[in-house]
Formats: sequence, C-alpha cells, structure tokens
Amino acid sequence: MVYWEGTHKDFHWFEVVSGYQLCLYTLIDDLPDLFLSKYLCISHFDGGEFAPTNKEVEIGWKKEEEIAYSPKLTNDILNGPICDNYDQWYLFENPTEIPSVESYVNYENFSLQEDLEEWSELQKSFWSHIESINPDIFYLRRCKINICI
Repeated sequence: MVYWEGTHKDFHWFEVVSGYQLCLYTLIDDLPDLFLSKYLCISHFDGGEFAPTNKEVEIGWKKEEEIAYSPKLTNDILNGPICDNYDQWYLFENPTEIPSVESYVNYENFSLQEDLEEWSELQKSFWSHIESINPDIFYLRRCKINICI
C-alpha cells in the first residue's frame, strides 16, 4: 500500500494512493468507533447527491439543499446502502448543519500531498473549507484515492 500522511494545524490526514482501496465498509467494520453514535452529513454520494429513501426518512434522515443528514449512527444505518464511489462525508459528535459545501470528490487526482504544485490553490480552498466546518472526521473517496481526516 502506498499512502501519504500529514498534518495541517490541528488536523491529521491520511491519503491512500495505491495498492489498497480504503472502502468505507472496510473502515466501518474495522474501526466502528470512528462512526458509531456520530452524526453524518453526506454531501456527495457516487459524485452526486444522496437522496434518503422513505424508510431512511422515517428513522430520522433529512435532506436540506444538497446535503443529507443522518440520525445518530447505528450499526443498522452504517450497514445500509449509504456509500459508493466518489463519496464525501463529514462526521460530527453532535447534530451539525453545514451551511454550504465545496465539492472535492469530483477532482480526479486531487491530493493533499504538499509538493504537488498543481493542486496548491485547491488545497488552500480545501483547508479553508475544512477549518470552517471543523468536522470530527472528513472522508473523501474516489476510485483510486481516499482521504481521511
């Protein structure tokens, strides 16, 4: 597995670049405490919007603008069809509404690796966005690259 890791202010990040796909279901199975009892905001699901089903709405999911908000996460919710490729997630200890989101999931080769000059402006925008929202965990998954903060 090839990965990069680093820090930015109080944020620690980990980016898998090859040799291993860090699927959300694998993370959920291997590290359930990262997710259980937290609140999830999904801004991108398979590159677009996540639309909760009627059943999901009945158990507490809601959607405002382009963001879907979960009730407190349980194993049942986490084992549902809530992730795919090109996902962008924000997790919080408490219910949190995000005023707006920037899309980073659809930039195919976007990376947090510091010496990639072609991404320096987008990295500045990314970190400004993350600092303003301040999630406990941010997860970005594309076909080849995964970023977890």
